Amino acid sequence: MAGSIAAQKRTLRQKAIATRIALTDRDSRSRAIADRLESEDLFRNASAILTYVSKPEEVNTRGIIERALASGRAVLTPRVGDNQALEWVRIEAVNALQTGSFGVMEPIGPATTLEISSDGVALIPGVAFDRAGFRLGWGKGFFDRFLATFAGASIGLAFDCQLYESLPREPHDRAVDYVITETEIIYANQRSE
Repeated sequence: MAGSIAAQKRTLRQKAIATRIALTDRDSRSRAIADRLESEDLFRNASAILTYVSKPEEVNTRGIIERALASGRAVLTPRVGDNQALEWVRIEAVNALQTGSFGVMEPIGPATTLEISSDGVALIPGVAFDRAGFRLGWGKGFFDRFLATFAGASIGLAFDCQLYESLPREPHDRAVDYVITETEIIYANQRSE
């Protein structure tokens, strides 16, 4: 069964990536998503923002990062560590990044030992999301492992075309708490307290 789920994920991943690449007006769609995110009390009241740094075809996070930094909040971005787990590094500016693993912009400097309280918010990338908050990533499991131990709220950022009713899932897959698209906010609430 797991083999067939993996095959389903591969097929869906290819389809979702092609759809996202073909998407036009990513900038205005990204801005609409950022506006929805930034209007949420959960985000506005977060003491720390953990966020991916977007690639060109993803929901653009650079403006979100810049505004969070300007507000004086702690902003942390990930990189893949030697142990194949995400390491989070506090940044002071968007230009404190360099191309790293998998062609993704990563922070420069030592990993942060900042304790992230439960009012921290993590922005999570995905190739696709479903209405229960489950995501389809690139298949490496970095964010699933992170989500398994993160105490704060997790928010998936996605274009409408990346949203599915349901995605194939495996036992190690972890859901985000919310998914924000340009037209809606989905309160998945999959966390167990």
